[in-house]
Amino acid sequence: MFFEGVEKKYEVLVYPHTIDLITAFDQSFWSKMVHICDAKILSMIQNQHCIAYLLSESSLFIWSHRIVMVTCGNTCLVKAMMYLIEHIGQTSIQHFFYQRKNEYCSHLQASDFHQDVIEIQKKIPGNSYRLGYLDNHHLHLFHYSSTSGPVIQTKPAYELLMHHIDATAATTFMKAHHNQASIREILSFEQHLKSWVCDEHLFSPCGYSMNALRESHYMTIHITPENPGSYMSVESDDNLLPYAKTLLALFQPKSFDFIIFNNKITQNQLDQFTDQYHYHTRVTADLCNQDQVIFNTFFTKKQQIMTAESLYINRSS
Repeated sequence: MFFEGVEKKYEVLVYPHTIDLITAFDQSFWSKMVHICDAKILSMIQNQHCIAYLLSESSLFIWSHRIVMVTCGNTCLVKAMMYLIEHIGQTSIQHFFYQRKNEYCSHLQASDFHQDVIEIQKKIPGNSYRLGYLDNHHLHLFHYSSTSGPVIQTKPAYELLMHHIDATAATTFMKAHHNQASIREILSFEQHLKSWVCDEHLFSPCGYSMNALRESHYMTIHITPENPGSYMSVESDDNLLPYAKTLLALFQPKSFDFIIFNNKITQNQLDQFTDQYHYHTRVTADLCNQDQVIFNTFFTKKQQIMTAESLYINRSS
């Protein structure tokens, strides 16, 4: 059975004088917001800076004046966004981001990016962008920044998105083969995440999700190991470059994207990946309020020799 691992994401920053997101709403509010987009809360960790909810379809992170929500599968994330905006008010929003990476099976989704933007613009004005070629890896992005108040650039963030991961690595994330302790070892937690507090879930029959907090920083990992459409993503506001090299060696994807928000990582720094991968595309979007997004795509240098897949098409009577 196919599962769409590719995520949708929104991020909202509110003016500090308008609302404190942690104290203004309890878990029942967040649970309802998650439920509206057809997901549910599985578990939670928190520290003095952030509350992190692990979801049945990805993750939700809440700070006093910032929220990041990521969902996969057939979730309708725009419904959760609209619910949040209705309760915090448009005037409290300083920055707003919404993004959709091209899915494996976009025709199975409840909506597309253009339909989502029509709904968002009923509440928030903004600008839409496409980073990358339409017939290849690409990212759709909607961005709004308030013109009132001082110019405050949003925090840096990084996303590593891997497509068609190695079959041997994918088997690791079948529940019958491993437990959380062995997965932590495989993912090199001791080397890269020793100082982080982690919350994990190994799905049945397959799949893995992890949220992590370290002071005000967050990280999330999601793995969809089954074919067709195997996929792995890791996102953080901490520099992912050191961990990325370890993960790429483990998962050996046929292609991957490295997305950079508000950090001047150079093309030379990304050349560390070019031993095994061809640096295919680098697309930069300079947004208002000094925000910047850089979308980088890499393809394996290995020749791809494949056999055609047989398809079963159910003919309706």
